Amino acid sequence: MRAAPHDDGRIGFGLDAARVPIRFAEDCDPASRAIAADLWPELRTREAGHPVELVAAAAAADAAGERAAWVALGRVVLTTDLAGSCE
Repeated sequence: MRAAPHDDGRIGFGLDAARVPIRFAEDCDPASRAIAADLWPELRTREAGHPVELVAAAAAADAAGERAAWVALGRVVLTTDLAGSCE
């Protein structure tokens, strides 16, 4: 699954697409989890513009065997403004 690349060659990934790695990562079918895992290399380099993008990246990382993904997500959300701020 690929979206049209942006001018800089990066693959587009909007908020509506965030559900894709989350849903595939939670599936018990190894083939579905492999789809989510395949998204991890792209999602690991993206700067999140919305918290759901962090959740999608963590789900893809988990599917790829990166077990620390949820810990990292928690730290980002709780100790930085990368997921947004209250101000």
